[in-house]
Formats: sequence, structure tokens, C-alpha cells
Amino acid sequence: MYYSKTKQILSLFFLLVLGAIVLLSHSEAIAKESTLDKMLRTKEFHIGFVVLPPSISKDPTTNKPKGYYVDIAKFISNQINVKPIFHEETWATFISGLQAGKYDLSIASTFQTIPRALAVAFTQPLTYNGTSALALKTSNIRTLEDMKKPGIRIGVIQGAFMVDWVKRMFPEADIIESSVSAFVEPMNVITRRVDVSVTDSWVTRKFASEHSAVLDIFADNPQNIMPAGWMVRRDDIQLLNFINVAINYVKTTGDFKEIFERYDGFVFQKKLVWETWGKK
Repeated sequence: MYYSKTKQILSLFFLLVLGAIVLLSHSEAIAKESTLDKMLRTKEFHIGFVVLPPSISKDPTTNKPKGYYVDIAKFISNQINVKPIFHEETWATFISGLQAGKYDLSIASTFQTIPRALAVAFTQPLTYNGTSALALKTSNIRTLEDMKKPGIRIGVIQGAFMVDWVKRMFPEADIIESSVSAFVEPMNVITRRVDVSVTDSWVTRKFASEHSAVLDIFADNPQNIMPAGWMVRRDDIQLLNFINVAINYVKTTGDFKEIFERYDGFVFQKKLVWETWGKK
């Protein structure tokens, strides 16, 4: 009797240990699971975005993101039969959200700078964009040299990629950084809070078309042209390779061009042939 009970206890103990080992092994396997494998297992692709038309905007009816970057991300997700789940971020939090694992891919239109490359891994460029400036038509500001004059008030969005360029190009200007969006900051020109508003060339073109009092100074010759792409975590090389292959596929099938043209994105394709970089 004693031997039988001891045997039962040992058997139970063995099963418990075996179960613990199996659970531990499973937990370790999940911990070591790559982002791509997890995505295929859960059938969910978590994607971060920041609103910046035309690449990404919000549908006023559904409040869901739309734009050429959103459509490309959906196209890729459909190809591998996973559901894209979008997470909205701000320009102040979009990198930290990626690093914290809130999502695995950021499709925010992010210019590829050296400091940012220390924190994330960039995909190949999807677009190229330049910098332009808005000024009142009644002002005397028409060139870079005009903007370099001491005392000129230049408005720029806080944290934007062109802040460093503005500071280097116009060291004697009074640079006023604003925390508002790219579509709100240029209003400072109309209200005369600043003499010039510097932002990306798509925004300046659209703003000037909607406000007859302002001039898009570098409409035909944008400055500071830079590549923009998506981001993954710095060590997520497998996902990075997959996204780069997917981007190439979308480009070569012709879907890329079609998607861009839905959202007035053709101008970004023209930038691919520009040879002007950096300072003028």
C-alpha cells in the first residue's frame, strides 16, 4: 500500500515537473518568436501612424486613417492574409511607441536623419520631399538671401526635420518653433506672427492654393530634399527585410503609382528625379 501511494505521488510529481518544463519551453518559444512569426500566428499586423496628409489623414465619417501610406500597408497585409490594426500617435511619441512594442511598423512619413537612424531601422525610401517657405505676397521676401537678413521671423514646427536646416541656414533669424500641426503653423504668416513659415513643400503648395494672400517661395525649386520611409525597431531585421521586399513588389506591379495618384501624391514621384540636395 505504502509503495503504491509513493509511486502515485512520484508519478504525479513527474507529471507536474514535465508540465512545468513544457510550459517553460512554450513560454521561451513565444519569447523568442520573431515579430514576423507572431504576426502570422495572430493574423494581426500592428501599425503606428501620425496624421500628415496626403500620406495619412483621418476619414471625417469613420475617423479611420486613410492615405497612400495606409493603402500600401493594407495592400501588403492583404497579400499575407493578416489584419492591419492601426494605432494613432503624435510626432512626439511615434518612435517611443514603436520601441515599446505598441506596434511593429510605423508608417508615419518619417524623414531619414542620422540621429533617428540610431533609434530605429528605416525601410527603403517610399517618397522624397523638400522644404519650402510661405510669405505674404505684400512682403519683400522672395529668396533665401531675403530670409537670411537679421531679424526675420521664421516659423517652423517643433521637432520637424527641417528645424536643424533652418537653424543652420538662417543663423541671424528669429526662429519661432510652434507645437501645432503643419497645416496650422502657416497661419502665423497670415496673422503676421512670423514673416516666413518653413515646412514641407506639399503643405506649402496646398496652403498657398487655399490662401491667396501668401506665396509659396520655393514652389518650383524645393530646398533640403530628403528621403522618407517607414520604420521598424532597430533589431527587427527579419521584418525590415520583409517590408523592403513588399515595397519593391508594390512598386513593380504598378499599384504603387495608382495608390499615390488617389491622394494627389504624384508630386512625390517627381522628386525622385531631383538632383538638388542640401544647401543652396
